Amino acid sequence: MLQDIVPAGRIGTAGGFVHLLANLAGILSPSITGFLIQYGGGYHTAFVLASILALSGMLLLALLVRQKGVNQLRSQTSH
Repeated sequence: MLQDIVPAGRIGTAGGFVHLLANLAGILSPSITGFLIQYGGGYHTAFVLASILALSGMLLLALLVRQKGVNQLRSQTSH
């Protein structure tokens, strides 16, 4: 999907940023999950947080990525 919405000249930068976010999540999530399990009342709290984050990500993707914006980015790179 990233290649569909980012201009070809910026795909490396966008890919690097996406990988940064993914790696930060991979580093922080075990600590946050462990903290929630120990101090938040068990596994239930950790699963609720994971569900909320997944749903909010889907909602943001559905609301913020518009076909009009994708077409504008593509037209900028073709000039």
